[in-house]
Amino acid sequence: MTARMTTLSTLALLAAALAWPAHAADTVTVRSKSTSWAHMRAEATTHSAILGKVDNGTKLEVLGTSGDWTQVKWGDKTGYINNKLLIRSASK
Repeated sequence: MTARMTTLSTLALLAAALAWPAHAADTVTVRSKSTSWAHMRAEATTHSAILGKVDNGTKLEVLGTSGDWTQVKWGDKTGYINNKLLIRSASK
């Protein structure tokens, strides 16, 4: 391999490494003011199936957002919780 190809390969690997996010996934914490839990739902609507009740203080991994809802992962379940019932963790 020539010196130029080695340099280009090294630069390509470095660029790929810098493009990959190095921070942990965003998280939220359940914080309902009216109950000690929040419903996790199958879809981003109050009319969808309830997948479970997540206790206040539980930290959840954020997968995305949809309007007033945040898609989260809780154990082996993925669902939606209304943003009013969540506190966003500070970004690092």
